[in-house]
Amino acid sequence: MKWLTVLCIIVSLCFSASSVYADGQEYAAKYGIILDNCYEFSTTDELLDECSGRMLAPCIDIEGSDGGGIVTRNCIGAETIVWDKYLNLEYRETITVLREFPGDFDHALREAQRAWITFRDAECQFGDPINHGGTAELLAIISCFHAMTVERTIELRELREHLRSFL
Repeated sequence: MKWLTVLCIIVSLCFSASSVYADGQEYAAKYGIILDNCYEFSTTDELLDECSGRMLAPCIDIEGSDGGGIVTRNCIGAETIVWDKYLNLEYRETITVLREFPGDFDHALREAQRAWITFRDAECQFGDPINHGGTAELLAIISCFHAMTVERTIELRELREHLRSFL
């Protein structure tokens, strides 16, 4: 839950106003079905990787393109919220599979996931020294969270499928 709190704080800071963050939540509810369908029917990791950005274009098209401004950030943030749901799902399912193996691998993954969250947060908060303080920096931070969340979700799914092949 600590990582969720950190993500909420960062998203809130990036979006600078609670009403804007609410828009990200609203967009996730409104356009999340697009990503849900892609995720559900992606039977390979390559297909799953193609789901990244799937809800972004419709979100921007319908809400109105603003060239990297608040709508774009809200749409990327909304997709990240949906991917975060999948990250949690993949994590829980991978932990369940790890419990089938002798040893304390589920605990090891729990510690690795905590370390990854700390790394992701620090890496994305590093920001953009060139565009520090501007809207481009906010876009870079949000995009970083999105990309790293998608990547980790796919990694966990790959790990789980690999482990299942040995059961």
